Parts: sequence; C-alpha cells; structure tokens
Amino acid sequence: MERTINYGAIDELASAIGVSSLKVETDFLIYGYHVESQIDYAKLKRYRQNFHELSVDFSAICHFSVNGELVPNVTNRIVYVHPRELVEISLDNAFRRRPAGYSIFFTDDFIDRSYYKSLFKTELAAVARVNRVPETEIKAYQNVVENIFHEYRNYDPFTSPLVITKYLEILLIKLIQLQTLADADQGVKFTASQTITKRFLSLASEAFQQGTTIREYAEQLHVSPGHLTDVVRAETGKTPSQIINEFRLQHIKYLLTKPDKAIKEISAAFQFAEPNNFSSYFRKHTGMTPTQFRELNS
Repeated sequence: MERTINYGAIDELASAIGVSSLKVETDFLIYGYHVESQIDYAKLKRYRQNFHELSVDFSAICHFSVNGELVPNVTNRIVYVHPRELVEISLDNAFRRRPAGYSIFFTDDFIDRSYYKSLFKTELAAVARVNRVPETEIKAYQNVVENIFHEYRNYDPFTSPLVITKYLEILLIKLIQLQTLADADQGVKFTASQTITKRFLSLASEAFQQGTTIREYAEQLHVSPGHLTDVVRAETGKTPSQIINEFRLQHIKYLLTKPDKAIKEISAAFQFAEPNNFSSYFRKHTGMTPTQFRELNS
C-alpha cells in the first residue's frame, strides 16, 4: 500500500510540495494551481494533515477521495477536508487539462482570530464535503477566493489576517447557503431562527457595500426589524448592524491598502454622499481617518 504522509504543520506541507508560503504566517496558506507550476503532486498522492483544507477547483483537474469516498470529478467544485482525514489523489488521471483553482489551508488558531470565531466554527462544521457551485454563481465565488489570494500575496501582518478571515467567512456563508438549499430539497429542517440568520448573513455578505438598512433586510426576509435583530443576536451574539459594519469596515480597510483606489472612489462605492461623511464614519469605528490608516498600512 502507498505510504501515507502526515503533515503536522502548513509550512511543512508547503515545503514538501514546493509552493511558496509566508514565514510570517504559519497558520494559513493559499496557492493557485495556475500560478504554482512546479508543484510536486506526488507528495499529495496519499496524505493527512492537522489543519483544514478547502479545494476550490474550477476545472475538474483530478480524481481524488477523502476517507476512501470518491469525490465527484466535476467542474466548479469546492471540497472541504477536515483535519486528520485521509486524502488520496489519483495521479494517473490528474491534470489532463490546464488547472484552474486554489487550495486553501488554515488552522484552528487562524479561526480563533476571527471576530465571529464561535459562529465561524459552527458554520465550518456544517459545510458539506462537496459543494458544486452553479455556473450562474461561480463568478461571485471566484471573486471571493481571488481576493483571499491577492491579500495573501500582498500580506501585511497587521491587517491581512483580519481581511482574509473576513473573506473566508463570506466563502463559508455562501457554501452554507448552497447546503441549505440542498438540505431543503432533501427535507432537512432548520429552526426558524437558524433559517432567518443564515439568510441574513448571506444577504449581508453580498449587499453590505450598498448601505442597505436593517428594515430593508427585514422586508426581504419577511420579518420585522425588531424580530430580525433579536434572532440574529441570539444566534450570533451580534446585532445585524454590528455584522454589517464588520463586513463594511473590513472591506474598506482592504480597499485602503490598494494604492490605486482613491479615497473619494472608495467613499462613493460605499454610498457616502460626501468624503467627509465617509471619513467621520471610518474614524468613529477605527479611531483614525482613512488617510491615516492608508499611511500606516502602505
């Protein structure tokens, strides 16, 4: 039988397969199949790792199994592998076409950096093994993963962990949305509070930039604003306003680290009528102006 390789740490795996990793960040790794051209896939033929893995495959590049269960070889596939699970890749059938996709690895310690770490862990535990993304939605998923990849490649130890965890949360929320729809088709029941919260998180992860009010979210979910606030607070420990602000602020911070984005342009993108209003909002929640944040993180 083929020998099983055990990877205890993410940088150990990265070194073994020949991908570039950041020595300043040992709890997270993302690499693109189309970027890393010299990956030693033989070191992934049969392995276990002590961390989480998300395989985001847009091109159905290979056959593999997890714990002996064959993973369907379909395009636009996102596979979640729990720590200590056995992964086997069939190299005979692998990579017959140009690969397109990413592998993401992260530890429990990285999850603990999340502002919503308890919710993060709950949602992560509910992610299905295999998620096939509909063709009509794949661009949205690609954008999220590419933002994670961009942030990792332009890593800043002060801001990047927060930005990456936020995008990772968005990815998980969208995967849970897929799973919720699949479960509904199969007759799986959720409580009313769980359903409302999941739908709110899904809506907020996509519309946080648009200045949508709690009342507007409540109307979309067919509940009162007060009921939405009570339900979301009970399920997450945070109010809808706090969650929306977290989505907004983390994305604003991300955009401020990009020198090609003018502050006035970012302000307009987030529906602020005047740059001064945007500056006041940012200073209220962070203690510094957008300009000060940019200078500190440039």
